[in-house]
Amino acid sequence: MDNDNRPTDNRRSDNRLPFQRLDIYIAAKQFAKLVHWAKISDRELREQATDAAKSMFLRLSEGLTLTGVAMRAKYFNEAAGSLCETMAAVDFAESIGAARTADAEQVQALGARIKRMLRGLLHSR
Repeated sequence: MDNDNRPTDNRRSDNRLPFQRLDIYIAAKQFAKLVHWAKISDRELREQATDAAKSMFLRLSEGLTLTGVAMRAKYFNEAAGSLCETMAAVDFAESIGAARTADAEQVQALGARIKRMLRGLLHSR
């Protein structure tokens, strides 16, 4: 456990599958955690943001395990859409005072990094 009582990803590292060791998987998991921890005060935006973040993480994860180019692209595109939805919900929440600026900035920065990684996966054959 970290000092803030949040579990770390250092445990069970020997039991992870290969896709769970990828940088994009680790970043996407952290992104979903950040959105969850942001505690957006507007119920509707909080649900939208957390649902979209979880969807992004799970769709990415499913795509990472596939070998077919078309199916990988389908899941990576869906993950990218959910990523943008999450970033927009958090951005809007911050703009109306329903999320802290520091939390929103962390989400936006990591989201932009994940978007670049997704773009790379979509354009690699």
